[in-house]
Amino acid sequence: MGSRAARISSPLSEAHQSMATTRPLQPPLALTILTGVVAQGVSSGLQQGLPSMAPALREQVHTTPATLSLLLAATGIGVTCAVLVCGILADRVGERAVVVAGMSLCTVSLVLASRQTVFAGLLIFLLMAGFGLAGPNGAVGKALAIRAGPGRLGLALGLRQMAVPLGTAGATYLLPRIAAEHGAGTALLVLSGVFLAAVALSAVGFGRADRSGGAGQGLAIPALRTSLADRRLLYVMVGCGLFTFPQWGYLGYAVLFLHDERGWDGVAAATLLTAVLLGGGLMRAAVGWFSDRVPHRRSALLAGFGAAAGVLSLVAGFTAATGSSWVVPLLAAATVTSMGWNGLAFTVVAAACPPEQLGGVHGVLSTILFAGGAIAAVVVGLIRAASSWPVTWASLALFSAAGLFLLWRSRPLAGEGCPRRRPGVPGGRRGARGDGGLTALRCGIPGHRRPDGGDRHGGHGQAGHSEADEHAGERRVGRRLPTYAAALAGIPGGVGRQRDEVEERRPPRVL
Repeated sequence: MGSRAARISSPLSEAHQSMATTRPLQPPLALTILTGVVAQGVSSGLQQGLPSMAPALREQVHTTPATLSLLLAATGIGVTCAVLVCGILADRVGERAVVVAGMSLCTVSLVLASRQTVFAGLLIFLLMAGFGLAGPNGAVGKALAIRAGPGRLGLALGLRQMAVPLGTAGATYLLPRIAAEHGAGTALLVLSGVFLAAVALSAVGFGRADRSGGAGQGLAIPALRTSLADRRLLYVMVGCGLFTFPQWGYLGYAVLFLHDERGWDGVAAATLLTAVLLGGGLMRAAVGWFSDRVPHRRSALLAGFGAAAGVLSLVAGFTAATGSSWVVPLLAAATVTSMGWNGLAFTVVAAACPPEQLGGVHGVLSTILFAGGAIAAVVVGLIRAASSWPVTWASLALFSAAGLFLLWRSRPLAGEGCPRRRPGVPGGRRGARGDGGLTALRCGIPGHRRPDGGDRHGGHGQAGHSEADEHAGERRVGRRLPTYAAALAGIPGGVGRQRDEVEERRPPRVL
């Protein structure tokens, strides 16, 4: 494509360019994206839609409210514990095998769970279903990222994350009605049939594993540790984990606020929540599409969503304190905004790590997001119990601010713009928009000049540039760009290359 997305080098670009030779007989891209959306939507429908049929589950096993909460949390516990393992397995054996195996386990577990009449049996099989859900959650992102390539990376992962609220909305609408008419066992059987259809689609829609690359070369846990040793990547993932606090604060307690404080009935509040989920899903897809047009600004766009969610939280808290009717649209806007960043987080991480480690890194990110969501539900509930609704909404801005601080510490990531020019470092800000991603000059690589004395973007460096500045630039390369130096400098597939290879590609200087 003719946008800047195709011109910015990242670890993913070389994997996509070589896929035609290493992965023959690949399904069409549209089929792969559709398969990923279906697999992710069905998985989210089970995990987040199960609480909607809580009364029917309670009647099936005659449990108490305390033990019922454990049943409803079983799938979430299973997926959180196993998603990292499934991500690493996706790097080892391929994405299709992990997705098909995980969803097959879900199918069998739901069939067995539908026949249980005691609490222990139902808990065990729901926990097994949660382990199976880790398969698509850990492997679908890598399959879409490598198949779509850098030019469509944001759109593919945005559509995948769009399926999460859409699948949740569909499950919360259908499962309670089936359970009310025919019982919880029938609802679980219907859900197992949907998983079986998704297994068949996944076997066709995902391509064969690349045996010449990361798949089949061992678990590569030391290599995964190398990627995670870059603090910038960890800052992004932990910052996104903090962004889950506003998201789950609104999703978990907005309906309760509308019922208790605004006098809404449960059906009207649930209808508004469904509309908000649909809006959040569409925003994830739209943001992913837009991020492919500005790939060098993805981290800034991610930070923008965090800042917007924090500002809306403060405004919603103030409006709730005044009793204004504007609090309802403000809460709806804050909820949609707090959901819009999710697909972008996976895109930023995918663009910054080597493709052979993408499954494991996505597994780490998913674990952080799942754990953050579980902790957020408890923390926001404690804040509400100790204070008022206005304080609860306003306090969510604190978590957004903490996440923004970590994102600020993460700049720059591979494939994105260099930090702003510091005093004494020659070069202008236009380097982030060049034909290779970044100018080597702005990243501290010396001597990257045109014969006429200007840089490769048409600008001219500072007159006082000397040999001492060049040696200082060489030291900056080794210190500030340890892992992604070549990728940041615009060398395709250059992750892990040494500085001398970077300097070999610079044009000769004219004395």
